[in-house]
Amino acid sequence: MSELGNAQSAFKNAIKLYKDNNLNEAVEQLEEILKIEPSHRDSSDFLVSLYIKLNKPHLALNFVNISIKNNSDNQEYYEKKYKLLLYIGEHNKALDCLEYLHNKHPSINTVREISNLYIEKNDIEKSENVIQNFLNLIRPIQIFIKESVMLKLEEIN
Repeated sequence: MSELGNAQSAFKNAIKLYKDNNLNEAVEQLEEILKIEPSHRDSSDFLVSLYIKLNKPHLALNFVNISIKNNSDNQEYYEKKYKLLLYIGEHNKALDCLEYLHNKHPSINTVREISNLYIEKNDIEKSENVIQNFLNLIRPIQIFIKESVMLKLEEIN
């Protein structure tokens, strides 16, 4: 694979190697693709999955970090990074990652996870603050929905 245009065919070959249960060869193929085309997202994502399957979380984490550098707004990469950090026992870094994700993409799921991590650290106050901050964030949405429903009801009556 010497040309950039061959990345997609090489990726298809990596999938075939994987399906044939040649995981190490698939990894080599994907790494070769990424040397030539570092931003080939499919290869990077697949390589992370293979490293996880091969129980090589540190290598998976390295490629997740590269993926984040190439696409810093991708929520999925931060979720993978968080899970990998938890898996390898880096709980403080996992919490930092999750808080960063929550700041970029607030959701009830990240609130729950962050709150639970603080509870595990016996920091009930921070746990409660995370929940309250989220409720304050969504409060205007709740008011808007309530007002919209009231207007609809008035139209009906």
